[in-house]
Amino acid sequence: MRKYGGMVLLLCLVLANMGYSQGEHNNKTAHETAFHHHSIGVLLSHSLISQGISNGDRGWLGVPSWAINYNYRFNENWSLGLHSDIIIEVFVVEGRGNSVEALVREYPFSTVIAGTYKPTGKLGFVLGAGAEWERQESFAMVRLGLDYGLHLRELKLEVLFGVNYDILIEAYDTYNIGIGIAKLF
Repeated sequence: MRKYGGMVLLLCLVLANMGYSQGEHNNKTAHETAFHHHSIGVLLSHSLISQGISNGDRGWLGVPSWAINYNYRFNENWSLGLHSDIIIEVFVVEGRGNSVEALVREYPFSTVIAGTYKPTGKLGFVLGAGAEWERQESFAMVRLGLDYGLHLRELKLEVLFGVNYDILIEAYDTYNIGIGIAKLF
C-alpha cells in the first residue's frame, strides 16, 4: 500500500483539483448572477425647487420629472454612471446673485457623471457633476445624493429609491425624490 500511496495521493490531488476547478467555475457563475457590472434604471421623480415663483410669489415648487440612470459597477462598493433627468413642466424661478430677473425654465434636461459609494449592499452615496440644459440658458451643476436599492436577484432587477440635491451654479437648487426600477446585466 505504501508503494501506491504516493500515486493515490497524487490521483486524489488531481481529481480534487479538477473538482475544485469545476466548482470554481460554478461558483463564478453563481457569483456572476449575484453581481452585475451594468445597470440601467428609470425613475419617476418629483423635483422640489425652493426659489420657485408662482402667481408672483416666491415659494416652493413641485414639478414632475423622469430620470434615466446608467451605472457601471467596478465592485460591490463603487460605481460610475451617467444620470440624466428631465423636468416635464415649464416653471419660473427667482434669479440668484446679481440677477434680479426671473428665469423661465422650459423642460430642462440635466446630465451628470456620478460616482456612487455603497458601504452596504443597499445604501449608496452619490456625488457628481454635470450640466442642466435648457434652450434659453444652461448651467453647470453639482449633485449630492442617496440611493437605496432592493434587489430582486431572480429577475435581475433592483427597485430604486433616490434623493438628490442638485446645486445649479449661479442659478437655483433642486431636490429630487424618485422611485423606479433598474435592470441589472
